[in-house]
Parts: sequence; C-alpha cells; structure tokens
Amino acid sequence: MEDLKYLVGLSLVPGLGPKSYDALIRAFGSPKEAWQAPEEALASLSGLKETLKKDILTTRRALSLDREWHRVTKQGVRVLSREDPLYPPLLKNIYDPPFLLYARGKGVDWGRPWVALVGSRKMTAYGREMALWLGRELALRGIGVVSGMARGIDTWAHRGALKGGGETAAVLGSGLCCCYPPENRGLQQEICRQGLVLSEFPLLTGPKPQHFPLRNRIISGISLGTVVVEAAEKSGALITADQALEQGREVFALPGPVTSPASRGCHNLIKQGAKLVQDVEDLLEELALPGPGEQSHPAGEAGPADLSPDEQRLLEVIPYHPCPGDRLAAESGLPAARAKAALTILEIKGMIAQEAGNLFLRIK
Repeated sequence: MEDLKYLVGLSLVPGLGPKSYDALIRAFGSPKEAWQAPEEALASLSGLKETLKKDILTTRRALSLDREWHRVTKQGVRVLSREDPLYPPLLKNIYDPPFLLYARGKGVDWGRPWVALVGSRKMTAYGREMALWLGRELALRGIGVVSGMARGIDTWAHRGALKGGGETAAVLGSGLCCCYPPENRGLQQEICRQGLVLSEFPLLTGPKPQHFPLRNRIISGISLGTVVVEAAEKSGALITADQALEQGREVFALPGPVTSPASRGCHNLIKQGAKLVQDVEDLLEELALPGPGEQSHPAGEAGPADLSPDEQRLLEVIPYHPCPGDRLAAESGLPAARAKAALTILEIKGMIAQEAGNLFLRIK
C-alpha cells in the first residue's frame, strides 16, 4: 500500500513514462526509494534527461503526497501496479506498459478474451448500428469489449456490450475525475457498475491531444485483436490499428458502403491485409476463440422469417447507403402509410437505420 502512494506521486511527474520509471526502479529499488532519493543520487543517475530530474524534484517539493493519496481513496479509485492481479495481463507484454493504472468500477475478468472496438467520432447511422451490434454480440459470447469512451463508435461499442450483459472496459485519455466527453458521464457510471474504467493519467488530468495516442496503445494492448468499425482516411482510430500491429495483435475492419467517405479508412486497412469482418464468427475463427453461445443473424443478412410481407418487400429495395423514405415507398409499391409503418418496424428490429432528413439505409 505504501508503494502505491509513491507510485501516485511518480505518476504526477511531467514526462515520467514507463521507460524512465523502470530506470528509476533499477537504480533505487522501489517507488518509495525513488521518490525519496537524495538530490545528489538523482543528479548522478545516467539515462534520465536533466529536465526530468528537475521535474522529479520540483514535483515532490510542491506535492502533498498524503493529500493526493486521500483524494484517490476518497474517490473509490484503485491504483494498479504491474504486479496487481487486476492489471491486464496482456498489457504487460507491450513495449511500454504503464507503470500505474487508475481503475474504478466493479472489476472485470481479464482471463476471458478481450477485443477492442474503435472508430470515428463522426460516425454514420451505419457505423452506430454496427458498433452496437458487434458490442452486443461479443458480450453475448462472453468476450470482453474494450474501447475509449469517446464520442461516436466508442460510445456505441460500450453500449452494445452493456446491452449484451457482458463486461466492458473504457480507457480514458483524461483522469478518472474528468469525464470526457462530458455527455458520457452517465455511460461512465454504467460501465463502472458492469465493468471497469481505466486511465494512466492522474485523477484531475484534463483531456489533451497528446494523451489519446498513449490511451490507444492501452486499448490495443489489453486486447487479442482490434476491430475498426468505421473510420475515414485520417481517423484517429487508425492509430490504434497501427499500435495493435506493432504489438503483434490482430487487426480487423468492417467494410462499409463503397460510396461512404466514413468507411475509406476501413477499406484501406482491408487492402493492407486487415481481416474483413462480416459477422462475429469471423472474429472467433481468426482469434481461435470458442464458438458462439447464442446464434444471431450475421451483419448483412436479414432474417426473412421474422419479417412481415410489407417489411420484406420494403427491405428488398433499401440500399446500404442513405435513401429518401418517399423514394423507398414508391420503389416498393406500398402505400405511403404502410411503407412508413414498415420502416419504423424495420428500424426497431435493427435491420435499417435512419439519418437526418428522412433518409434510411439497410444495415443488416
């Protein structure tokens, strides 16, 4: 417990990353000894930048370590060292595993398989439905879902896992006391009740652009594989895919409509060798995981027996790109009122999605 308090102190030193931390421990033996090291011993230590040595001294002079530790315990946060059994085991195998993780929540079973679902913040209705579907289907099969709780795909991947009654872990690009985006505060509370929220950043740290690539390496590092659900050509989700490859993990991508700019990043990944995902069984097979615990219609396949004649007739003319509802009614030959009712039911059944402007597209 005492070492954890000093770990918290070291996590507040600007620029102290995993490799610098390891150098300190090799030199001084423990977090406590590193924190309390005499100035002369720090000054003579090779392998650390002079600015970092100064930052260590400045931080420990300015910081009330007891007050910071009280903040951690008062917030119900657990501090995980690499030796803690709650520290994700796969994460220890990456090049630069965090020397500390702040964790809040019920806890999860790291012994089960974990898969990362990531994608664009500026998602389409198709991307939203696919993230929700994949998160749910993985959860139903006992597979944990990791994401970053960002706007867009991340949010709906977590929601899908929660809907499926499974475990989900959110890795933040801010401290645990700074919910970002703020509208996901309720989602963060749900995840805490059914899973775990993690961060390597001190509790009060706000979101900064440089934090998110660091966050992404944890998302991919926890997981057996990373699935890019929807991403434009320059999406930040592609950074997570690159990091997964560097870590020796599998990378998957969902195809989208060929006309959609929101899916071009996914299509480029597939061209470069990422595994194409059409249904959950594709993931299970590639990752050598057990078969499904519950069967469902794969993405892109309707369940005709579950549809009324009007719904089936309308579904046959709905494309995989947005199309006006009145045009769909005309092409199906159904009266406007019956077409509108069928569109509503198809959306409820998860076969289609609606976008602004009375546009509809098929997703299953």
